[in-house]
Amino acid sequence: MNLNSRLAIRIFQFLKARGVDEICVCPGARNSPLIAVLTSNSESFQSHYFFEERSAAFFALGRMRNTGKPVAVMTTSGTAAGELLPAAMEAHYSSLPLILLTADRPRTYRGSGAPQAAEQVGLFGLYVSHSIDLEREGDLDINIPLLNRPLHLNACMSEPLIDLDSDLKIPRMRLERKFHSVAEQLEFAPTPHEITHFLKKVRNPLVLVGMVLPGERESVAQLLMQWQVPAYLEGISGLREDPRLKPYRISVCDQLLERALAENYEVDGVIRIGGVPTLRLWRDLESKYASLPVLSLTHTPFSGLSRKNSTIHGDLNLLCKEVGNHLNPRNIKIVSYLSERFLISDRELTHRLDELLQSEPCSESGMIAALSKRMPSNSRVYLGNSLPIREWDLVAERDDLDFPKSRRFKDTWASRGVNGIDGQVSTFLGFAEPGEENWALVGDLTALYDLSAPWILAQLKNSQVTIVIVNNGGGKIFSKMFPQVEFQNQHQLNFHAWAELWGLRYEKWTKVPGNIEKAVQSRIIEMVPDPEATRRFWDQYQILLKKGDQKQCQK
Repeated sequence: MNLNSRLAIRIFQFLKARGVDEICVCPGARNSPLIAVLTSNSESFQSHYFFEERSAAFFALGRMRNTGKPVAVMTTSGTAAGELLPAAMEAHYSSLPLILLTADRPRTYRGSGAPQAAEQVGLFGLYVSHSIDLEREGDLDINIPLLNRPLHLNACMSEPLIDLDSDLKIPRMRLERKFHSVAEQLEFAPTPHEITHFLKKVRNPLVLVGMVLPGERESVAQLLMQWQVPAYLEGISGLREDPRLKPYRISVCDQLLERALAENYEVDGVIRIGGVPTLRLWRDLESKYASLPVLSLTHTPFSGLSRKNSTIHGDLNLLCKEVGNHLNPRNIKIVSYLSERFLISDRELTHRLDELLQSEPCSESGMIAALSKRMPSNSRVYLGNSLPIREWDLVAERDDLDFPKSRRFKDTWASRGVNGIDGQVSTFLGFAEPGEENWALVGDLTALYDLSAPWILAQLKNSQVTIVIVNNGGGKIFSKMFPQVEFQNQHQLNFHAWAELWGLRYEKWTKVPGNIEKAVQSRIIEMVPDPEATRRFWDQYQILLKKGDQKQCQK
């Protein structure tokens, strides 16, 4: 057996010891020794084959979100390795253990300018926990831990690449599992004093709930029911439609603090639970509300703010229990009394918003609202950056009347590590679950960024997906930020040919139909809003918010 085969077997032993069951493979000549060993051990790993590395890496992110396990993506050398950087950045900020396995030419080629010889070691910088350069099997320490961060294995392969006469089976080994989740790593963390300090100081708190992992949602819900504080629940929290939280739920996020003040609920502190929130208020905490104390309880180590704040990361089940243990029953009653008018006011605003949506069914927001009401129950929803996320949170169906028997939306997710537009469709396809209703809501530019994504559909058995593209002719989110039309990347494209290219069913909607069928085959739905109706909706929505401003001025 040649050196390449020995090294490849060592690498796959390493991966198996860390709980890797799936590998996204981008075949090439330089990684052929790895592929030869992988195909000889097909019973040990599920392999997904791609012709394009960026899609493969983003698909791996979706698989990790779906399975809770690390996933490896394997490439050949040169620029192929560089295509993994965007997904590595997303995985870093999302605390996902993506394993980047790049093949390379021997070390002697570095700096030579020879074909496909690039400096790949250190390519991913701080976005990986380790960048391990391998040329022989002894270079890989089997005891290197896998954390909730990306890991880079760079395998130098010399010629001849494959020894076809050798037995390439991976020897059976009893290996200790080397991957530990955040919860396991921090299970015995000491009681954070920041929690008790915050609860003593803040009288009128506001809770913002971002992305919460499925296994932590019930703990967050129990805490909110105990605390009874106003809480804004993003769609990707998985708690937005929970009917138990309706009495404390804030549904409209715009001008949130001003509206609270108008009802004499002067917010004096913000507590974030889960991922970094998407709403405008979070950005305003950097400047306009920089004096407000902020406490973050999150499964990632990132504060999401550049200014001073308190961030505690770990298992939210443990952290929510810690907060609950320090809540004073007397203070809970005071908060509930003070926030009651604010919550009632938000419900009134939500009712007027719903009436506005019904009056403009062909507007972009009206179509998203109707879609959310009519898509099949228990649908799994993926939201692509970035306007679809904001509009979904504002207008999508809020009440899950059949809970806990069934769910209006079984799961809702978005990639919010670095808020990038690339790889969104590929990530959704990794997120998709066979035999279930899988829906993605993305913008037109987001879809154009990832045209190669449907390649993998032919390998996904019993997976029907529905990709809804909101085609408003460009990046309309920038129209509210910059006067120059060049920011919008305006176009007159449609997606019929894209559906035809990949053999997908195609539908075009200018109004959401009254009855939406379950997907019998994968499909693309191009949703084309009426621009005038969209303009009227946003004009009227601003008028609704200004009424709240007038009330505040009167106060």
